[in-house]
Amino acid sequence: MLLLGGLAFFVAPLTGFGQSSATDSTLLVASVKSASSHYTAAISNNSELFNGPEYVFYNKALQKTKGHPFFETDQPQKGSVLYNGASFSDVPLLYDIKLDQLITFYPVSLLKIQLITPSVGSFSVNNHSFIYLSEDKEANFTAGFYELLVSGEASVIARRVKETEKSIQGGQIEYSFIERDKYYIRYNEKPSLVSSAADITRLFPDQKKELQKFVKSNRLRFKKNSREKDMIQLVSYYNALSK
Repeated sequence: MLLLGGLAFFVAPLTGFGQSSATDSTLLVASVKSASSHYTAAISNNSELFNGPEYVFYNKALQKTKGHPFFETDQPQKGSVLYNGASFSDVPLLYDIKLDQLITFYPVSLLKIQLITPSVGSFSVNNHSFIYLSEDKEANFTAGFYELLVSGEASVIARRVKETEKSIQGGQIEYSFIERDKYYIRYNEKPSLVSSAADITRLFPDQKKELQKFVKSNRLRFKKNSREKDMIQLVSYYNALSK
């Protein structure tokens, strides 16, 4: 159980088992059946978990594509989800980060079911924990799923997003899925978009000098390939100072 802004969220450690970037339909069926076997007996066909619409794999309409719209892998991963206040474990999940949709599979038929997003309190997959947060118009903050990277007085959350880019390859139109993550610090119930050390230290004037020293002594550069790690390190240090 994690606390964020005074609210409790269900988060469970998991072990993923999907194979990344595999597209063979036989592999997909085998993966889903393997995951489903762990929870079919515990979840009836009329379970509340299956009250969402069917998920349609929309990118077939994009013709030639590079990559996929899912978080980490296009294969189902064993996960846990808090849905309408009820917790379910060992559930096969896919997370479409282009549409911000969480998908599970109907037992036996393997029909893809799109969970109703606001009804998902939280979910965990492959050691990543996500929570649903409401819109904050004042902060220009969109409702949806956010990965919880640091929990404490100040929390670090990441919006995992993929966008499509169109290009011409050999005279053919090709669409590529490009991941563009956004990071927020949630402090005093307010989310703030951040991308640099200065963005973060500005939020904590009482500890600004200490944080600046920490950035310098630990050589936190906030470059593209280290930004997430540096952000986690800096905010974790702030939380330690605040205890």
